[in-house]
Amino acid sequence: MRLQPEERATLHVGETALIERAKRPPSSLGSAGTALVLVRRQDRRDTRVWMYRAVEPGNQTFVAAPDDLPNGHCISCVTEHYYVTVVP
Repeated sequence: MRLQPEERATLHVGETALIERAKRPPSSLGSAGTALVLVRRQDRRDTRVWMYRAVEPGNQTFVAAPDDLPNGHCISCVTEHYYVTVVP
């Protein structure tokens, strides 16, 4: 399943999820939770793809934030969240 920013996705244990983001502007992806584990990160021509496998029931949130935000600019305005609920 391809995750969409700011939308909650529901996965079953064993299913996989993808986050795909453009390489430009550069950004970092962080997460909170233990329901998904990173399986692979792949750089394509213009995009970067993270693949996660659901390993246990629970909630996970991914946060994508730009790496090159100028000082004084609002990070909340440009941060994207990906919300996942994993069920048995």
